[in-house]
Amino acid sequence: MRELPVAGRPPAERADAALNRHRIVRAAAEMIAARGAEALTMDEVARAAGVGVGTVYRRFGDRSRLVYAVIDDREREFQAAFIQGPPPLGPGA
Repeated sequence: MRELPVAGRPPAERADAALNRHRIVRAAAEMIAARGAEALTMDEVARAAGVGVGTVYRRFGDRSRLVYAVIDDREREFQAAFIQGPPPLGPGA
């Protein structure tokens, strides 16, 4: 029987795919911070991440989905820090 993914968590992926995703999202986040989302190009992200541009398009489809992935990752980091952080933010506050 196939296990369904837990809500709020992405499904498990191969280690190399996860590493590529991390590199791509990190590179995109750095470019957005430096020049804004409107200046982001898939070619530059691929070069900065050390992957082929086809990998970026295969993984994210287009620039808007890549920007969404950057935002989603940041939101997950924020939520984890909020939920697991020390009081007054974490459990038992």
